Amino acid sequence: MALGHLSRRSSLLSNVFSIFFVALFFLVSVAVADDGSAEEVDPVQEMAQGDKFLAKGESSSALKAYTRAVQADPKNTLPLTKRSAAHIHRKEFGKAVRDLSEAIAVDPSFTQAYLERGKLRTKLCSFEDAKTDLEEAMKDPKSAGEAQKEIKSATRGPNLMAQMERMMASMVESGKPNNGLTTVTNEILKMAPHCVEAKLANIQLRMLARDYGTVLTECANILKVDGGNMQALLLRGNAYLETGDTEQALSHYREGLKFDPEHDAIKKQYRKVKNYDKAVKKAGETFKKGKFHEAAKDYQKAIEMFPSMPANAKLHMQLCTVNTKIKRYPTAIKECSKAIQYDAQMMSAYKQRARIYVQQEEWEKAKEDVDQAKTIDPQDHELRQLEHEVMQAQKLASRKDYYKILGVDKNADEKTIKKAYKKLAIQYHPDKNPDNPEEAQKKFAEVADAQDVLLDPEKRARYDRGEDIEGGGGPGGPGGDPFGGFGGFHFQQGGGFGGFNQGGQRFHFRQG
Repeated sequence: MALGHLSRRSSLLSNVFSIFFVALFFLVSVAVADDGSAEEVDPVQEMAQGDKFLAKGESSSALKAYTRAVQADPKNTLPLTKRSAAHIHRKEFGKAVRDLSEAIAVDPSFTQAYLERGKLRTKLCSFEDAKTDLEEAMKDPKSAGEAQKEIKSATRGPNLMAQMERMMASMVESGKPNNGLTTVTNEILKMAPHCVEAKLANIQLRMLARDYGTVLTECANILKVDGGNMQALLLRGNAYLETGDTEQALSHYREGLKFDPEHDAIKKQYRKVKNYDKAVKKAGETFKKGKFHEAAKDYQKAIEMFPSMPANAKLHMQLCTVNTKIKRYPTAIKECSKAIQYDAQMMSAYKQRARIYVQQEEWEKAKEDVDQAKTIDPQDHELRQLEHEVMQAQKLASRKDYYKILGVDKNADEKTIKKAYKKLAIQYHPDKNPDNPEEAQKKFAEVADAQDVLLDPEKRARYDRGEDIEGGGGPGGPGGDPFGGFGGFHFQQGGGFGGFNQGGQRFHFRQG
């Protein structure tokens, strides 16, 4: 009885499993309707629904309908070819090729699938594989004519691709754009409009030409179709870096490392840019603390990581400012010039360099920078003020420097000025310069004018402000006797008491 009981139990379990697998098979062939009820999937109906969606441009809905048809009838090539068309509509060319490959696996004699896959592979510049497909399609009279037309491009393509690769290698090695490359890539893209390799070659060319806007746009177009394209992520990140947006650059490198954590080029660039970003921030913090010598070193260190990067224009501008603060004027001019070299529209660099030129008394160069800046923004208020300062400085440079004539500092007091004046008046008095009286008289008059202005507080203040000083001259008028204010002394060569040695001769005063 025990054995019989076990036998009946085994039979019951067997029946249960049979029922389970039948039910499972049934569930595989049905779908859930919108109202929650189960309904059987009709592949023909799903394909028709997919066709309607695709006709309306609703490729996502079409794709879902075709996928249901494929799942309901996996041995039918038609749903696979329709789904490949939906993928092409969505620019998912790799998935379209896979669907056509599945259709060929289901029916190896399906020549139309070979034709379509060959055409698609040609557009993707997979020329060798395309040629193999098209040769297979030519075996069927129905597809032979179209395949014959397509095979010309598939045959010519490999040579153009090899030429493009050679030109690319040469261009990258030289670091200079080769515009001849465009001719080759354009030829390839005529035959293969979806050729990513040719598009990336053009992007590399634009990168070397520093056309970063085009690089960003074209890389974005590639990434819309293939978000994991490592070369596009790297190039787009580099373009952001070159324009100074390190955050976006790092974001693209991180995205690439999600797809391939060990991608050598992206990994190295990510680390390098991280260090660069850190160095720039450190330099900025040091500058804010007023540690200008240290800040100069930090900015220079950051620049050396990417020495020819246009975004370094801002760092060169900072170096110009730092070196101005520590009075390294020639170095400051050099750094401002580098900033302008990378960014010809950088107003701050022109203005800063103009101020340094004023400091160095290079008035014409200062004026040139102001004029150049005016072409960028004629309405800049600060620029108008700077222009006035340069004109004033230029005016001051063209007048006599009374401080220089007397050989005194601009902060010299009255006593120092009188002492210098008396010494020079004696030196340039015409009676002392019989061999060159005209030149001596000229110098004598300059000394007199200088003392007249600098010993008069009001005149001196006006002179220091750059105002015109009319009149001038010594106590006797312009070019008058400088000793008129000292009791009317005259020179007489010869002996006598109270004399002093001057220039190897003995002079004395007599009161006239």
